[in-house]
Order: sequence, then structure tokens, then C-alpha cells
Amino acid sequence: MKHPRKLRPWLLSLILPVLGACGGGSTANNKPFIPPDPVPVATVSYDLRKAVLELYGKPHSWKLQGTSCCAGGTISASLTLQPRPMDGGTFNVGGENVSGTDITLQLQLDGMATSSNTSILWYGSKEQQMLLTSLDGNRQEATTSQGSLPTSAAPGDSGSNGETGTVETTAGNSRIVSSTSYRWELKKDSNARVLMCLNSVETPDPAYAGSNPALAAKTTRSNCYGLNADSTLSGYVTLSQHGFASMGWDLATQ
Repeated sequence: MKHPRKLRPWLLSLILPVLGACGGGSTANNKPFIPPDPVPVATVSYDLRKAVLELYGKPHSWKLQGTSCCAGGTISASLTLQPRPMDGGTFNVGGENVSGTDITLQLQLDGMATSSNTSILWYGSKEQQMLLTSLDGNRQEATTSQGSLPTSAAPGDSGSNGETGTVETTAGNSRIVSSTSYRWELKKDSNARVLMCLNSVETPDPAYAGSNPALAAKTTRSNCYGLNADSTLSGYVTLSQHGFASMGWDLATQ
């Protein structure tokens, strides 16, 4: 909580002579008039759960520009998000119906193959539980620790959004590939835009990486979405990925 600011002495010294000249600088007992403390400005809060459900609840398409580790100068990119209800994707957990939605996220960079990833967003009918699992060829990323998205957050707030483990299955054998920690963050950028950022750090399993430094490198990702005052999406997006040498970029809508 911010403490209300009190008038500075030098400012008060300017106000009192003016009040005195107007007949308002003193009372019947000759005491100076002290104005009341200003009322603190209310902080706008944002519902991140509402914003994420809008993000994953309908199709989106964005055009972006920025830089990539593998190309010189400015590059163009397109990002599309396509959700669809799962067939039979509703089940009961703890007495609450939980629904599933397939989400396909595609990123196309100039001169590079399209990167496509399909995930499943699970959320309860009361919108209190949200889990995200990812499918990628012979790999599956599954939630190992559930996070929490707040319904009231202010710029500067952040918190855990869960952890996952990725398992690779080859010829009937499974092995752990990596673990990923997710966090949410609400911030303002240099243009005073309010951004909801969904950040992650993927850490390869030492047994999987072995002595290969490329496989052992952590990968950080940050997808930020602009929010309006009512917690709806503004359409502004930034994407950042770093760590894996051949797949780094910093992109934003223009």
C-alpha cells in the first residue's frame, strides 16, 4: 500500500500566503489552514485469468517484426493461434467438470521453416484450475506442479505459473528430456503499455544433454500480450526466445 504523500514545506509556504490574501489563511483563533492530505490514486488491477482464457479461447493472428540469431537486419514473422474443442475432452476432477481445448501455435519467420506446436489447455468450469500440456512429435510435456493465475494483479506483480516435465518416447523407451518452470508477470514497457508476460525457463536433463553444450543450454522464452484496462487483449504482442543457438529471436507487432 502506498502512503499518501504530504505537502512539501516549500509548496505549503507558497499556498498559505495566497490563502491569507483571500481571507482564508486563518481561522477565528488565528491558526493557519492546513489542507487535508490528498486521496491516493487507485491502482488499476488486471484479471490475468480472464486474459488467458481470451487468448486461448478464440483464433488470433499477428504480424511481427524484429531480429533473429540466424538472419541479418530486420525480419518479418507471423504468429497464429488456433484453438478447437477436443473430442470428448471433458472429464470430472474433484466433482468439477474439466474441459480441454486443442491449441495450435504456429510461428513463421522469414526464410525459415514454420515452427508449430500443439498444446492442450485444461480448465475447470469455474475457471479455477488451468493446466497446459504440450505435444510435439514423440515428446510430451506434462504439468508436474500447478501454478495460479490471479484475478487481480497490478504492474510489477509476478508469480509462479507451474512446472512441467518433458518426456521423449522412442521405440517404446521413454526418457526425461527437460523440465520447465513457468511464471507470469505484469509490467509496463517504455511506452506505458501494460503487458501480461508468460515466461518460461527450460532446463535440459543432464543425462539427456550429456557433454553436448548445445543440448545443455537453458532456453528462456517470454510471450507478452498487451492488456486494455478491462483486462481484454489489446492486440500488441512481443515474443522472445534465447538459449538454443539456432532458435533465438526478439519480435513485436508494429
